[in-house]
Amino acid sequence: MAHPNSRRLLRVAMAARARQWPTRLGLGAVIASAFFMTTGGAFAASWLLVYATLQLFEWRVFSFRSRPAEWTPTTGWCLGALALVAVNNAVFGAFAVRQAFEGGDLSLVSAALLIAGAIINGVIVSAGSRALTWASILPLMMCFVGIAGAAVATGHTPLATLQISGASLLFVIAACVASTQLARKLRLAEEARLAAERANRAKGQFLANMSHEIRTPLNGVVSMADLLAKSPLAQSDREMVEIIRSSGQNLTGLLSDILDVARIEAGEIALESAPFELGDMLRSVCALFSLKAREKGVTVVLEIAPVVDRAILGDGARLRQVVTNLVANAIKFTDRGEVRLSAELDDQSRLRLAVRDTGIGFDPAETGDLFGRFQQADGSITRRFGGSGLGLAIAKDLTQLMRGDIGYDSRVGTGSVFWILLPFTAAESPIATPQQTDVRAETPDRTLSVLVADDHETNLKVVVLILDQVGAQCTTVGDGAAAVAVFRAGAFDLILMDMQMPIMDGLTAVRLIREIEATGDRGHTPIAILSANALPEHIAVALAAGADRHVAKPVRPDVLIELVHELVFEESPG
Repeated sequence: MAHPNSRRLLRVAMAARARQWPTRLGLGAVIASAFFMTTGGAFAASWLLVYATLQLFEWRVFSFRSRPAEWTPTTGWCLGALALVAVNNAVFGAFAVRQAFEGGDLSLVSAALLIAGAIINGVIVSAGSRALTWASILPLMMCFVGIAGAAVATGHTPLATLQISGASLLFVIAACVASTQLARKLRLAEEARLAAERANRAKGQFLANMSHEIRTPLNGVVSMADLLAKSPLAQSDREMVEIIRSSGQNLTGLLSDILDVARIEAGEIALESAPFELGDMLRSVCALFSLKAREKGVTVVLEIAPVVDRAILGDGARLRQVVTNLVANAIKFTDRGEVRLSAELDDQSRLRLAVRDTGIGFDPAETGDLFGRFQQADGSITRRFGGSGLGLAIAKDLTQLMRGDIGYDSRVGTGSVFWILLPFTAAESPIATPQQTDVRAETPDRTLSVLVADDHETNLKVVVLILDQVGAQCTTVGDGAAAVAVFRAGAFDLILMDMQMPIMDGLTAVRLIREIEATGDRGHTPIAILSANALPEHIAVALAAGADRHVAKPVRPDVLIELVHELVFEESPG
């Protein structure tokens, strides 16, 4: 039992045995009843007392209530467990042999059946642990020898004795073969589980890496297109820039959808439960799409029942993601009329959100699973309207995570309605944040000094060009170590730090900068992580390292300028 895997396997098997103690006590009562019929009350009562004591002792010792899930037993613990199981089975078998000596064919056969059943149970509950298997069945195999002796002692013929001994031997051989096969199957199943876990981790790491590698060049495309769109351009040039911007935004959205699907499948999305204003959230979603809808000649209408136009408890960000997806789809497939978003309570006091449109519609009987991955109502939609077919799949997964239901109804040519039903829990209104003036319109009364650390030249150029709009003086470096060295030599109003860089990563650099501030007489310098690592766990580690904000690439110019005003002018004015 020196190998940790063997000890952990034994721990799992012993924990399973401990959970089965009520069943084993019930079985013991049944066997005691059989003993009462064949050997009398005194023998049955004594057997049940000893058996129950052993089972309760094993349950008390191996219930694992105070052990952490990842605990690995020591060798001494394993040897004690095996000894206890061996004694348990030896006592069980000894009583069966004692019954065999009562004489008569019935006592002999029932004793053999009891031991045979105990061997089967020992093989099953050993969970593939060879050590536990042999601790369970070896004492019982010896008891078969005792039964053969009982056959001789009670006057059975040599042939009968040989038959009982031969049947016992064959049964033991079959049990050993079954134990070996079970252990092999369990081992293969465990290897498959571990391989699946490794593959899942590798997939997650691959997606994280691809997110980083794709977002990095996207940062240059989207940000530069945004900057170029603000420049004086000829109409033909502006149309080309808009195509670049739109394509970049679509690619960014697709990347986020793929990452969401992967994280949902891996069970890595954890929902929050906090008060948020449902009405405000729905109004902001409609306002977001109103301009795009008007350009198509479509009206966006919002209907909110007064009873739900209030603060509720839930994950406002994820619910907003679902509603945004449904409204975006409705506008995409509607060329005239309206898209109507409604919110009310149904007859079971559940929140019902419905998005109804007057678009092209579809035949539900011909769509298959519309909430499946990469699913569209028909093949032509992908070419005509675009889209990856991931949006509704994500909406369904998030709705189910929120303990809700989602569904739809549609008719060709008359439009569709998509609805979601969610538990409705009213809450106290969250504390409103003070309204702030639009500082982006203000002109800074001093030149900002900004340190920018990024190993990608395009990203550095993007940030410098954006911050040029607020008159910032940027110092650029290509790794975390250089950022720390430059910070030691001078003071800055703001630090913008990439996360993944050679020589020293951004998180280490942030920690060192915070240490320099803590040990010196410097004040707090705002630090924002600008990174293509955009998953929630990346945001969490960035904030834990000491950063004030995390902004995912690609960085839009208006977002970065607003961040500068928020961290510099609002938190430390002057």
